[in-house]
Parts: sequence; C-alpha cells; structure tokens
Amino acid sequence: MSFSQNVKKELTTYWPKSRCCKIAEIYGLLLFCKRFDAHSILFHTDLEDVALRLMKLLSLLFSIHAEVLKKEGKTIVVTVPKEADRKALTGLFRKTGIDLSLLECGSCKQSFVRGAFFSCGTVIDPSKEYDLEFKISDEQLSWDFSLLLKEFSIDPKITERTGSTIIYIKESENIEDILTLMEAPNSSLEVMNVKILKTFRNKANRITNCETANIGKTVNAAAQQLAAITLLQETGHLENLSPELKAVANARLENEDAPLSELAQMVGVSRSGINHRLQKLITIAEEIKAE
Repeated sequence: MSFSQNVKKELTTYWPKSRCCKIAEIYGLLLFCKRFDAHSILFHTDLEDVALRLMKLLSLLFSIHAEVLKKEGKTIVVTVPKEADRKALTGLFRKTGIDLSLLECGSCKQSFVRGAFFSCGTVIDPSKEYDLEFKISDEQLSWDFSLLLKEFSIDPKITERTGSTIIYIKESENIEDILTLMEAPNSSLEVMNVKILKTFRNKANRITNCETANIGKTVNAAAQQLAAITLLQETGHLENLSPELKAVANARLENEDAPLSELAQMVGVSRSGINHRLQKLITIAEEIKAE
C-alpha cells in the first residue's frame, strides 16, 4: 500500500458521531468525485473500504442504493443507478462552489475536507517528499476549497495541471495539521517522525562534512609545515634555530599527522604557542627559498 492509501485506510476507521457531520462527509465525497450530476454519479477509488464507506453512508442517511459499477484495473467505480436518487442528491448538493450552509457545526468542515480527500486527494510518502494534493476539475470549487482550508490556518498553493486545478501543500507542518483535522492522527505522527529523522540525518551530515573539512585543513597545514621543516633540515638551517623552534620542528617530524593540540602537549606550550612557532618555521623556510 502507498502512504496515500494508508492514510485513507486510517480515515475509514473513523466515523463521525453526528448526522450533520456524516452528511458533510458525503457532500465532500460527491462534490469532488469523478462525475456528479443528475445523469450520472461516478465515484472512483482504489480502496474497497472507501467504496463501501460511501455506499454505507448513502444508505444510512438517505436510504439511497449505490453499487460498484465496474473495476478498471485497481480502480473501483461506484455509481447511483436510480435517476430519482441522483436527482435527489444533486438537488441537495450540486450548487455553484461550496454551500457553507450544509456545514452546520464546527466539525462538519473537517468531515467535508475528509470527504474531499477520499475523492480527489493524494499524499506522497514523506520520506520521499512533502506533498499533499487535491485535484479539482471545477475552478470555483478549487478557490472555495482553498479558502476553507485557510480557516484551519493551512496555507495551500494553487496551480494548473492537465486541465485540472491542483491545490497543493508542501509544508510538513501543514500536512501534519490537515491529516490531524481529517482524523488521521497516526499518519500525521508518521510525517512528524520522518521529519525528525530527516533533521537528525541532515545534522549528522553537516557535522560529518564539517569534520571532513577540518581534517582536510589539518592535513594541508601539516604538509606545509613538514615541507618547511624538511627544507630547513636539508639546507642545514635547522641546527641553527633556537631550542624552542627546534623542539617544535622535531615534534612535527616525529608526529606528521598529529593535530596542534597534541603537539602543544608534547612540547609543553599552548596551542596558540605551537601554531605561532610553526608559522615562524614556515616564514624562515620561505625566506631561504627567496635567497
């Protein structure tokens, strides 16, 4: 099962308590389905539980019979065969845009969003990408639905794709919020856990990259110091240096990969002191080269 299917599967386990919220969910299911008019009602889903939910709600609330018309591959097509039933449903629900008077209580809007997600919503596996979308064929509906989501402090974006309006959400926090308001808390928690894991991985990568860069700097600096000391040694200038500089030079020759902190302990000076003396050795070597 895809993550989107798992979300819808979780949503089918929740049943609104009040009649008005059940009606609001049917409203969302039908208003955003493949086709909804007096001539034909076609609801497409790839989950049997969602198809059964629509049929059960229609029977429970309106005594309307819905049935599976056919299966197209993995897609299940649900229809309402009786013309009188289709006219009754379109007479109640089919208006321009979203009729807010049909969303009677505070929870009705949440149920309506859940129904819309059953019909035209998808969400990508958060481990791959943060993206939740509603594919809506009616422009007025898309704008009304976008405004409705904003009432929940969710800020969707709108684009056009293959003749449909796509309302999409890319922010992980907004995806968590919309999954929670639709009554999919486990899926919301999964998004949150994936985000935390990604944060830790990114932090670990940054630390690794930083450590790698620091190692590179240390190796390059040590190579420069060794080259300078070798030059002083080969030209006989090493023996003429002060005891302090000679001690540092010998310590570096004997410990080519040691960081400054370790060299400082060996010689018995501070880290800044060992760095100053190594830089002095490099300066002397450069002066010899220039002669």
